[in-house]
Amino acid sequence: MIGLGGLIQVRSMRIKPQSLLPLLLLLAAPALGVVGRGVDLRADVVSVRGESGQLAELCGKVLAQTADELLLVTPDGQMHLLASDQVRQVQIDDRPLRPLTPAELAPRLEAEFGPTFQVLQSRHYLVVYNTERTYAQATATMLERLYAAFTRYYRLRGFTIQRARFPLVAVLFRTRDEFADYAARELEVVDPRINGYYSLETNRLALHQVLPPGRYTRGRLSPENVSTIAHEGVHQLAFNLGFLKRFSDPPLWLVEGMAMFFEVPAGTTGRWGGVGAVNHNRLEQFLSYVQEGRPQDSLRQLIASDDRIRQLDQAVAAYAESWALTYYLVRTQARRYFEYLQHLGKKPYLWQGSPEERVREFEQFFGPIEAVDAELVKYMKAIARQQRKPRSVRDRLLAR
Repeated sequence: MIGLGGLIQVRSMRIKPQSLLPLLLLLAAPALGVVGRGVDLRADVVSVRGESGQLAELCGKVLAQTADELLLVTPDGQMHLLASDQVRQVQIDDRPLRPLTPAELAPRLEAEFGPTFQVLQSRHYLVVYNTERTYAQATATMLERLYAAFTRYYRLRGFTIQRARFPLVAVLFRTRDEFADYAARELEVVDPRINGYYSLETNRLALHQVLPPGRYTRGRLSPENVSTIAHEGVHQLAFNLGFLKRFSDPPLWLVEGMAMFFEVPAGTTGRWGGVGAVNHNRLEQFLSYVQEGRPQDSLRQLIASDDRIRQLDQAVAAYAESWALTYYLVRTQARRYFEYLQHLGKKPYLWQGSPEERVREFEQFFGPIEAVDAELVKYMKAIARQQRKPRSVRDRLLAR
């Protein structure tokens, strides 16, 4: 079974006392622009008080501030959403922030994760790993293939692809337990169905090796790894190449549907199926949901709120419906879908839309939800019938 995916979106974060020391150590290097003689800051300085009263200075750029919270990005690409009652002082520097280069970030990642981890650099990624090197290399190769396919797909459809401002980081863990320990820093509950996730806060992918040691001798990934890397990798690309802003509250049905459009592995071969293949697992889950009594307002609920996707007991059906809606819109109303995506990408940081606003914006691009819902169900049933038809020899050869 393809996992649920794991986009981690934090709406409110308090700096915990135990997190201050490593954060200060990582910020202590001159390249990050902390206070020091002769150092070119190029950064805003935010003084933050932790729950135990410790005071720390975070250096970066303030992206947005409201009465309740402040959003700061640091030169390594991490974003810190701070409660206003923790912020003691803000010093603004008008010059643009200088992000870390891969060469500057790599040793800091080695220091953060310790001597059992190494850093592998590819064209667009820094891969931090304590796994077999063949697995790290196969993951880096898969991520680069995804990057090329993602950018080509959207460039051909009129999108301007921005260069990633910060190095793209993936962290690979040898065991699920190590992965779960790391994930527990950001997640209240680590769902055992999740093999990886993308964090809006750290801007990193976190994944674990699925197959036992020794199974990656040819550099081939398991289907579970392939789908997870593609799914979470699309999240990272969407939020780094100018499509969506982190902490701007884009609808989760769109964020997850966008990722599922890319996630399909090529059967059990350990290869990636490419862009826009029919996701048989999601299709089956959606049609089962319809057959078992899908509520009449199911699509309206999905569009108006992220609650169904976030609730574990409803997530499978909500993910399947998100894939179905995305697939339907891309295949039948592509121009409107891409215009809607561009519209959402212009939202400001810390924007939060009401359910009514989300519904109104959706209907502005696609028409009444009830009409979309009726066509969606008919379309998915037609796709299922088409998939069940025997294929010609030529079709089977082309699918290899």
